[in-house]
Amino acid sequence: MKKYPTPIVIERNELDIDRIADAMIHLLEEMKRSIDQRKETA
Repeated sequence: MKKYPTPIVIERNELDIDRIADAMIHLLEEMKRSIDQRKETA
C-alpha cells in the first residue's frame, strides 16, 4: 500500500478554507456596517 501525503493536502485546504471564511466574514461585517450607516442617515 502506498502512503499518500493526504494529511498535508488536507492541512493546506483547511488553511485556504479558513482564509476564505475570514475574508467572507470580513466582507459581511463591512456590508452590515454600510447598511447600518444607511439606516442612520435615512
